Amino acid sequence: MTLARNLLLTLTLLGWPLLSCPHDAVAAEDAQAANAAEARTLTTAEAKKWQFRLEGGAPLELEPNALLRWSNPIVGELYGNVFVWTSRGRPEVIGCVYKWYAPFTHMSAELHSLSQRPMTGSRAGQPVWFPSRA
Repeated sequence: MTLARNLLLTLTLLGWPLLSCPHDAVAAEDAQAANAAEARTLTTAEAKKWQFRLEGGAPLELEPNALLRWSNPIVGELYGNVFVWTSRGRPEVIGCVYKWYAPFTHMSAELHSLSQRPMTGSRAGQPVWFPSRA
């Protein structure tokens, strides 16, 4: 009886985590991959809503591909993309758009002027950003 009880206890302690963890880990990885893919779509769509114009110049061009994709699992589940807007090939604005999934659920953007000239930044047609220098 003692041998059977010890065997059952050993199987329970060693076997149970091995049976349950891989499934949970795979499900968590699948959810994170789905969130990362969704965030790429959302942040790219958000970047396209931003328009920048140098003072006295033409609108800047959004480069079609993100320069960098990132995440930060230390602070939560969030995924971001870094974009650049150019004027005749020269970077004038660099911006990061990121989507939180946990512990927050919002999307944010951080913008930095690289230009030597003043500019205006608009989101969805509304002027919201007016840096006077880099």
